[in-house]
Amino acid sequence: MKIREAFIGYKEVGKSVRGHPLENARRVVDYMRGAFDERADQEQFWVVLLDAKLCPIARSCLFVGTLDAVTVHPREVLRMALLSAAHSFIGRVRRPG
Repeated sequence: MKIREAFIGYKEVGKSVRGHPLENARRVVDYMRGAFDERADQEQFWVVLLDAKLCPIARSCLFVGTLDAVTVHPREVLRMALLSAAHSFIGRVRRPG
């Protein structure tokens, strides 16, 4: 019998917005500032996990694609949200350029 272990790692990045709800687009933009610096020449799909008060729990780049496309598997997005016990989430594609 195979035993599997899931691990989600987090690191402190960017500006801290703990306790500040992401209640509008401007707050989401501020929270995501600096997240798109790596792999600027490829499309990326990012997920922001939120608690019940819309405060961020975590953000993660789930998928990295090519210059003009990224394949997103909804099951992986939902898996991350469920494992993190998130109330809701925001998904965002980052396009190069």
